Amino acid sequence: MLIVGRDSLSERLLISKARRYASTLEGVDVYQVVLLDDETLAWQRLALTRMRSFEDVGLQARLAHPVAPAALHRAIIALTGLTGAFSGWVVYEGVVGVALQGRDFDWFLQRYLTSHLSCDLSLAFESPDTVLCVNDNEYDVTLHYLWR
Repeated sequence: MLIVGRDSLSERLLISKARRYASTLEGVDVYQVVLLDDETLAWQRLALTRMRSFEDVGLQARLAHPVAPAALHRAIIALTGLTGAFSGWVVYEGVVGVALQGRDFDWFLQRYLTSHLSCDLSLAFESPDTVLCVNDNEYDVTLHYLWR
């Protein structure tokens, strides 16, 4: 998972930014930041790229602005079915992975949605292989959820 032998300044900077980002996430018990090789999370990264490009890939819901954090929270929980312990990834800038583990996805999500200015959120899961992508744009918030 960790790429050995590549140690450019830009990669070290990305890792540093990803660590700062991960340290601000409430509801995460443990996190690890790594450079991703080409195979790690390959399917999930491709799916996230397509979802972020505003394709209707995995489109499950569209909520008109303004969206209350509580309403978005309910929609995400209903869509994913996640409420308890969770383990997933945030892909940072496409090449850095932040592995997250927490005891309560519901609480993590509540804290995330109330503490960030944007509703944008992308999480990749490996068991089962699923991807959640919330895109907050000028007109609405779209929820994408895709199973492999």
